[in-house]
Amino acid sequence: MKIYKGLEKSRPVQHETPDFGFLLEGIIYNPSRPFAIIDGKMFEAGGRIGDFEVVKITPDTVSLKNQKDGTSRTIRL
Repeated sequence: MKIYKGLEKSRPVQHETPDFGFLLEGIIYNPSRPFAIIDGKMFEAGGRIGDFEVVKITPDTVSLKNQKDGTSRTIRL
């Protein structure tokens, strides 16, 4: 298991635009069960954040799908 934090010196934190409103703070990556820390809370695939569902977590990205309109977004560390 590897832990990736958005505050590492070697990787700049990328903030999403205010209209999207989510901040990816870190990723705890285990290929069989990864977690993302978004807005101070832990999520795994299938978790819900407002109208969005966490679809996929990689070592440096989280893909979200809006359950209302079907649009997808990816946030990066």
